Amino acid sequence: MTMTAWQREGLHLLGYTRRESEFLLLVATHSGYFTIRQFKSFAQTDSGSVSHAFVSKLLDRKHANYHAYRSGARVYHLFARKVYQAIDRENLRTRRKHELDYIQTRLVALDFVLQHPQLHYLETEIEKITFFDKHWKVDKKTFPMKSYRAKRSSEMTYRYFVDRFPMFTDHPSSPTVATFTYVDAGALTLEAFGTHLRNYLGLFRAIPSLEFIYLSPTARLFQAAESEFYHLLYPTHDQPKSVSVLDYFRLRKTWETRQRVASADVVRLNTARAYYSDFHFEEMYGKWSQGTMTDDEVTRATSPTMPHEKAVFRAGHRSRSLMIREVEAQKPAPKRTLMAKKRGSPASDPSRYPANKGRTSIYSRIWKQRMKVSESVRRDAAGTENPFRMAFSLGFPFRILFARENKSQETKAKYESALACVDAAASAANPAPLATVPRCGENGSSTASPEYVGHRASPSSACAPWRHESPPRLRSIVRDDGLAALSRTTGHRR
Repeated sequence: MTMTAWQREGLHLLGYTRRESEFLLLVATHSGYFTIRQFKSFAQTDSGSVSHAFVSKLLDRKHANYHAYRSGARVYHLFARKVYQAIDRENLRTRRKHELDYIQTRLVALDFVLQHPQLHYLETEIEKITFFDKHWKVDKKTFPMKSYRAKRSSEMTYRYFVDRFPMFTDHPSSPTVATFTYVDAGALTLEAFGTHLRNYLGLFRAIPSLEFIYLSPTARLFQAAESEFYHLLYPTHDQPKSVSVLDYFRLRKTWETRQRVASADVVRLNTARAYYSDFHFEEMYGKWSQGTMTDDEVTRATSPTMPHEKAVFRAGHRSRSLMIREVEAQKPAPKRTLMAKKRGSPASDPSRYPANKGRTSIYSRIWKQRMKVSESVRRDAAGTENPFRMAFSLGFPFRILFARENKSQETKAKYESALACVDAAASAANPAPLATVPRCGENGSSTASPEYVGHRASPSSACAPWRHESPPRLRSIVRDDGLAALSRTTGHRR
């Protein structure tokens, strides 16, 4: 693809380098859409900074936008009128928004152009019309055409080759061969392909030779597409066996000159007229009826040719740009935290609930309720049947429980050292006999001094070992005054 100096200068004034300008010209002419992978392929670089700078420049100047798909891929759309004006492509419809099927088709077409940069492409409508008129004197009526009506007036505009599929020619070849392409983005049937061939049928019959390339993501319809191509271009089984082109011309001339025609010939004439309705036959009939074309010339011009002598059908895979529809593989689910009561239930960790305005009201209520329960467990952990199990079911952080456990161990050591001495001094001043009532046989022996070894340890005594895993006991009512004083002394143990 050749880029003129004034096109390069126009894009340079918009702030693009030479490499970026050449890529933008390709995108605007053949696609209108592109991906980062296509830009890296054209620039022959794997640097992320180069592509990032190019895309940032397009987005900052509002010359393009992008759409992100579920697969994570981004498709950029070059839509700015300034860019198209700078390269004299203002009337192209590629800068308008389109559906996903159209976008996929344009991306595959751009892939084909990027993979074959050495070919001489017929890019614009004017180039294509000039090419066919120069080499084969093809009339514009045989070109695929589409009419557009203006919104504010009844004026009609006619456009040729609106599909904009890549079309190229190989200059060194002799004779010149035009190559047409068709991009199938993954259709289930060949209905759209058949419509495309019928639009080009007049042009195919008007040129002596051609090549046709069918591009599709899979080979599922390759054989059917080839049969459809040759069937439409050479419909031998539908050709009237008893009416040749020369016979049709003679019957038609007889009918138009108001001469007598048999009923059987009228039927043959109607059948042949439906078959030979192409503009090519109409032009040939005009020359023959005026005498500028002989019968032998008509026979040679309409003699059937084998498909391999005139047209060549090829098919190829083009599916790299169709990956934008594929959904990325599902990522493994994150591990659930042990603080949660069940799946979907949030833990009561305050750090997981930042105070922001975006938090929903229901999530806020759950958080407040769990924090309230957590505070209750913290204030009165001994009041539950099993603090560890209850805190785990409520989603309470273990670090608070561990801190409470360490604090309890420190308090135990303190009271065992200080209060035991106080109790011993009180007992020495006012000795009392040993109690005759057994005291909680499951508890261990007292850890007081040896002279008080006869004193049995009471669950309420400071001399008894503290077991946090055992549930608390009620105070025992004793009648002995000495033991009652000890009970009152150590009553605040819990």
